[in-house]
Amino acid sequence: MRVLGATLCVSLCACAHYDLPAVVPDPAVRESLELRTEPGARSGLTTWSVEYRYSLTEEHGRCWLRKPRVVLALRESVPWVPATGDPIVLAGLDKLTQHEEGHLRIDRAAASALARVLRSIEPQPTCAEVTRNAESAAARVLDECRAANLAYDRATAHGAR
Repeated sequence: MRVLGATLCVSLCACAHYDLPAVVPDPAVRESLELRTEPGARSGLTTWSVEYRYSLTEEHGRCWLRKPRVVLALRESVPWVPATGDPIVLAGLDKLTQHEEGHLRIDRAAASALARVLRSIEPQPTCAEVTRNAESAAARVLDECRAANLAYDRATAHGAR
């Protein structure tokens, strides 16, 4: 089992237009989402971790990857602001929430991509080769997710534009 994660911080600001990936649900992906408000916080935080599993089966002199499973754990924290009714504060929170939702979309798309790439692993003569191919492919997908989250933050100035 591999456990990988990333943490990204964002400022309380508006999001610019950014082309976010489409999220296509995948039956091999299980997700948990924890939403938290943080009293006194001045920024939002989205964290993610991914675990993936699969079984290996040897048949006819070849090893096959079977039953990939991906578990995506998401945690989204946003500032807690007492109900002031101040439209500027409320608009800022709405924009922060929209920005954090962008990170969630990127992470969900990556989890689905991970499940797809694991299913696409070709049978090999040995299970060690299948495992190497699966781990290499998974690392690429997760690296792409990290890069997409960083690019999103750069393009939006962490939500400032």
